Amino acid sequence: MSNSDAVPRIDPTTVDYEQLYRGEELFPGVVVQRPPWDIGRPQPLLTAFETAGRIRGEVLDIGCGPGDTAIHLAGLGYRVTGLDVAPTAIEQARQRAARRGVSVTFDVADAAILDGYDNRFDTVVSSALLHCLNPEQRRTHASALARVLEPGGRLIQFCFTPAEH
Repeated sequence: MSNSDAVPRIDPTTVDYEQLYRGEELFPGVVVQRPPWDIGRPQPLLTAFETAGRIRGEVLDIGCGPGDTAIHLAGLGYRVTGLDVAPTAIEQARQRAARRGVSVTFDVADAAILDGYDNRFDTVVSSALLHCLNPEQRRTHASALARVLEPGGRLIQFCFTPAEH
């Protein structure tokens, strides 16, 4: 079997992310103690983008999970909003920010909708979110991102390919 014939063991578009962050069984016999993207710090590539001056202004961390990227950027002086669909992830993010003494706005939101944030952000960062959305959600997510970005704003998006699952 070649890599292109591999069948993903877990389809990220079918995961209940609230269950994941609560440490509950996702599928029969499948419990994830800690999501693989929760590395306790921002993704190194995101840090490199910030160091290179690619992030500016007010920042949205969409699909922020437990908030490490948002907290890191806020600690550098950016005004940051972190949004995630999972209330438990948002609570974890708030706790982490409080422990680090960093001010970040964290809220529960659907990445495919993003109502109430029109033309607000200069930069949107997204790490490991896009591949979690089904094709229809991806289309509405792209529209929502275009709507929340200020004219001339930047989208910095990291994601996996289907073959990486």
